[in-house]
Amino acid sequence: MKDFLKSYVLVSAGCGGFWVYNWYYPLVNFNFISYNTPLIACQFVDDFDFMKFCEGYDYYTEQTPEIGMAKTDTQRFQQFGIIYTDVAIDERVQQTGLSVYPVLKIDGMDIHFLHDVIKRGEKEFHQTISFNEESRQTWASEENMLAKWRGRTNLGKGLKKIFLWDAATFQSVHTESERAELLSRFHKLDGHTIFLTERENEHNIVTVGGLSRVTYYNSTWEGKLQTDRRPHDGGLVWKDQGRASLFARIIDEIRVVDEMVTFNNTIRLQLETEYSINFKWFQEKFNMGEVPLKPPTRKR
Repeated sequence: MKDFLKSYVLVSAGCGGFWVYNWYYPLVNFNFISYNTPLIACQFVDDFDFMKFCEGYDYYTEQTPEIGMAKTDTQRFQQFGIIYTDVAIDERVQQTGLSVYPVLKIDGMDIHFLHDVIKRGEKEFHQTISFNEESRQTWASEENMLAKWRGRTNLGKGLKKIFLWDAATFQSVHTESERAELLSRFHKLDGHTIFLTERENEHNIVTVGGLSRVTYYNSTWEGKLQTDRRPHDGGLVWKDQGRASLFARIIDEIRVVDEMVTFNNTIRLQLETEYSINFKWFQEKFNMGEVPLKPPTRKR
């Protein structure tokens, strides 16, 4: 199977990055994908914490997280400021009881690894990326959580980053100035940035310093509001995992551009070192159809 993402690290809030990986590698079991970022299927309670982490990504991923007190879904909802009732959260919880999962803490930021379940009801599980109850295995120990953090960080070293975010995973209803600040900071990150928006007026695609800055209007979200949230957990009612295909389509376009840049740089190096030809001059002549098909004599 071709490794489409071998040159990139996907950094995302929520489960977006995980679903994009699954889009590219649909035939690979979740437990056998070598993720190269520790932010897989996790959640930041605070959107500004996620932005802070992205801005210091290389620094924070090199730190050893503190394993915080395990959280239950109820405690997470309380942290979101949601009053939990006895109403079943969803069908899975109704059948198996509340999940208990690890929280990793770095520099005051809590990262909730919702799918690395320590306990669900009377059973113990781990790596619950797949929501198939029978396939879960005990795994979410402190030792293994830290090992995954370090291992995934090491796999991503030296690779170009693509930051993924979307309006459907905002954890809070932001003021216009807060939203503008988050988007401005997001598109200044050290890597390609892709943000999916429900607002057509925010649609914008530019390239700055060789990096793509994409705010892409998702027309299927037309008319959706940030206040349309589920009462039991605060999540947006219009959040959907189908956005992975849209992320992937944009990533494919970025990959093509990056490959062209790499090719041009390779040609530039060859022309300048082997043939002593100025690359800019070569490009201008080539565009005018004036470059001879036969290459010049190599430099001795």
